Amino acid sequence: MAVALAAGRPWALGEPPALTRVAVADTGVALDVPETLARMTAVEDLNGIPFHTYGRLPQTPVVFQIAVFPLDGEVPPDQVDALLEQERKTLDEHRPANTVKKGPAERVELGGRPAVSVRNELKNGVQMVSYIVVLGGREVVLQAYSTMNRPVSWAGIEDKVAATIALQ
Repeated sequence: MAVALAAGRPWALGEPPALTRVAVADTGVALDVPETLARMTAVEDLNGIPFHTYGRLPQTPVVFQIAVFPLDGEVPPDQVDALLEQERKTLDEHRPANTVKKGPAERVELGGRPAVSVRNELKNGVQMVSYIVVLGGREVVLQAYSTMNRPVSWAGIEDKVAATIALQ
């Protein structure tokens, strides 16, 4: 109920969140996020890389954080799989601090493109899903954080949002 009230739509508690397209600053990348989250944005600089955040726990049931890393030129199509396999291994071997492994990093398809995904749980119970996709000369990292008690209508929203990552 609190999420629906925060969204200004208490009648929509059981409905899946409506998605809206947002550009990730001047990165050339865009994705669809729940409308509620598109209005709650922040940017945090971590080692010179801006991480763009949509949503805020516990006010929203899910938070998306996206970073776009420029590569040394466009990755040729025949090298994308090798790059993603390297990232998959890295995600398996180097989990974020204070997390519990929820499964191995795995190759997935996001919007018809090859990608990598891994699930972890923070010590405080927050669920974390990370995705990596290569778009031309960019490596895009999307992290989704969700509460255990989120509305059922938000189930699977992480994969839905991740599948919309694309160049503008």
